[in-house]
Amino acid sequence: MANSGEKTENSTPARNLEVRDDSVSSSGDHLNLVNIAASAERIVNHADQGTNPFRDLGTHADLQYLYNSPTRNQLEKKAEVHAQTRGSAEVTQREYSVKPGETPESIAKRELGKGASPDFVKAYAELVFGSGLGTDNPKPGEKILLPAVHKDGTFSLVNPDDTNQSYKYLGNGTFRVENSQSKEGYIQKTSPDGTVSIDSWGPKAADNCKLTIYANGSKRTDYKDGTGFTQEPGGAEKHWGPKFEDNWTRAPGGAKVEKKPDGTEVTSWLDGSELHQYKDGRGYSKAADGSVHAWGPKTEDNYEVDADGTKVWQDRWGINHSERSDGQFGIGNQRFRLDGALGLEINLSDNKGNNYQLRRDLAIVKTNQDGSVSRYEKNLDQTTTWPDGTIKQSNPLTGAGYLQKPDGQGGYVKHHWGRNPEENYDEKYDGKTGITFTVDGRGDKTTKWPNNGVKVERHDQSGYVRQPDGSEHHWGPGEQHNRDSTRDQTAVAKSRLELDKIADREIPEKDRALFKENLNKFEERAKREHLSPEEVAKTYEQMSKLLSARDAKVSKADRVLLAENFAHHLNHDESVDQGLHNTCNVTTIAERGFSRQPSRLAEMVTTTAIEGKWTAADGKVIIIDAGSLLPRAEERNSPPRDGDRSYAIQLLNVVMINDATQRRLPPAYYRQGNPDPARPGDTGERLVGGDGKPIMEKERYDDFSTTPPSKKYKDVPVSEPTLHDSEIHKVGKRLYGATDFFLTSGKRADGDGVVKYETQQQLHDKLIEMKNQHRLPAVLGVNGLTTPFGSGAPGTVSGGHVVSVRDYDEKTGRVRVSNQWGSPSDQWIDIKDLYENSIT
Repeated sequence: MANSGEKTENSTPARNLEVRDDSVSSSGDHLNLVNIAASAERIVNHADQGTNPFRDLGTHADLQYLYNSPTRNQLEKKAEVHAQTRGSAEVTQREYSVKPGETPESIAKRELGKGASPDFVKAYAELVFGSGLGTDNPKPGEKILLPAVHKDGTFSLVNPDDTNQSYKYLGNGTFRVENSQSKEGYIQKTSPDGTVSIDSWGPKAADNCKLTIYANGSKRTDYKDGTGFTQEPGGAEKHWGPKFEDNWTRAPGGAKVEKKPDGTEVTSWLDGSELHQYKDGRGYSKAADGSVHAWGPKTEDNYEVDADGTKVWQDRWGINHSERSDGQFGIGNQRFRLDGALGLEINLSDNKGNNYQLRRDLAIVKTNQDGSVSRYEKNLDQTTTWPDGTIKQSNPLTGAGYLQKPDGQGGYVKHHWGRNPEENYDEKYDGKTGITFTVDGRGDKTTKWPNNGVKVERHDQSGYVRQPDGSEHHWGPGEQHNRDSTRDQTAVAKSRLELDKIADREIPEKDRALFKENLNKFEERAKREHLSPEEVAKTYEQMSKLLSARDAKVSKADRVLLAENFAHHLNHDESVDQGLHNTCNVTTIAERGFSRQPSRLAEMVTTTAIEGKWTAADGKVIIIDAGSLLPRAEERNSPPRDGDRSYAIQLLNVVMINDATQRRLPPAYYRQGNPDPARPGDTGERLVGGDGKPIMEKERYDDFSTTPPSKKYKDVPVSEPTLHDSEIHKVGKRLYGATDFFLTSGKRADGDGVVKYETQQQLHDKLIEMKNQHRLPAVLGVNGLTTPFGSGAPGTVSGGHVVSVRDYDEKTGRVRVSNQWGSPSDQWIDIKDLYENSIT
């Protein structure tokens, strides 16, 4: 029983206590005020306050006055009553000094009294001295803690290291252990045949279970929710429960076999090796050294990854490829490294005698026998051009592509296709007039003139005409559709000219072209999506300030990286990802900003990089830890890799989360540091208090060093900056001034300000309204662990996640969702599936 306690490593053995006065006597010895002490001071300051019956009777002066008072007898009677009511035990818990020749058994028999059964004597000795009796008898003079013995013959002990925890022996080999503060405890019973049963309880579902340990070493655990598992001495395990994922096994060798609802079978071993087999024929095995062997029906499914990170695969033409992390790659029997010493292209042949060119960007160009030229990009884009000008492009991964044919008069007709509605449309270009005409799958028509004039006629009877000077006339069935606007591009041109000059001076030449290309495409997007010239100009002004600053908290090189990342997101506003961090909540707020109000984000990044702090719209100064301003390994890429968090998003995440947590009472501060290698899956994120120390939370674990295993808790730092719905909403409201962008199920909503819905029809209506009023993208609270985002079935598990809603096709009932886990996670989702996910 010595180590059965939850919070105390030395809970029950009361040995090796500090040596102090052991003159503890029964309460009756203290009842005569005159006999016990010649002065009141000695009574008030009695060495053992815990058993002093006068401790609550008055001050030194009070007792000294009463010493010779006629009311002395009344005082003594009050003291006697006080002592008698301090406990119902016949013998109270107390410290004791071991005398020569005493053993655990002799002490137990004396304290329990005559007639105590061997069962009680043994249990008493084990509670005080632990197991292994007779091998480590107490030494004379050693201090121990003796339990309280109750009138019914039972005995109990309060843990001196945690007074909320107590142990009580009930007889028949049964102990009751409980903690009055955490409301946890268990009853442990040892049967004559050696079987040990432990019934546990507590505030959490996992606390309430029954553990049975058999004499042969096997164990069985049953939880009240119907789940449980058995463990055999050889290591074999069998888990069961009402849900699909509850049922799995572990072989004696340590292999864990799981079957997922989608048919995937996963086998994992204790050394870290894994085997994944998918229902569609794909799969991969991962060795303990990190090497991977993957297979499947498609060419791209089959590859090897060595322990050093080298990837080896065979392309669709049978050519072997290898690629190393240091930039070296191989094709066939030849190995290359693309660096400044090489030209722009390399000529080589495959084993069939075909000639290829390997371009510096790793594209492969092949000349076909019919005179056509095919180009294969690293992202699997395949473009073939025929001598007559016909062009075909496709991508087997995305399913998107187009076929363009010349009309013989300088123009062309072009058919686009893809898996998503907006990817299916026809386009016609008139070479004589320079007019381009398109019709998409929804019936929306767009006409573009060579002077940059545009006319859009939508299927809902709304539309607009934009003149070359930027002025627009809008029409439609709703009042909000009918308006006119003028667009002054002078401010854009002026701010862009200044930014280009600074970029020429500050950004390295190798990165400058891509930086300016992103700005060009941003300006095209601004016109297409109706961002005002003022918005574009303000964005450029902040970027100029960021690059030209001479005294800043962030180094010049890192500010260049910030500017490059920011320009990338201006051109790719859906590429805002959270990477390996728990920041989906505010990453969606950033994505909305890049789509609608990028100047606000540019100001946040610029001010933070220069001053190391940021001032919110309400005047509150948000303090940022200096270490959080440093880009980590994931954030040092330009452009950022798909699915990774960019340096620009890192700074925006840090500021936005602190804008929420520093308003709490007491305030908390979010920091981004390096991951702790001792904690698997750690991201380096921390919440700290005003003293700079990490805010801790309890993490439960099973201590298998005891028999039976005991449930314990350890303090771990909070590493997930969880924000309530209302906190996320308020961050966006302070930043953008918007109040109607956060959608969440009424069953999940935990704050004011969010747009709530209860039914699928309400979600449908709200999405139509937001789309028609040009209020997308919206932020939506979902369950990240169940389909269509995770592998779990709807309703089986709960995992808070936040995504961006970019579009809604009311005819098909499909919602375009931008997930912060990378482009493969961006998808069109049926509104029924999205609704069912969001309400769990």
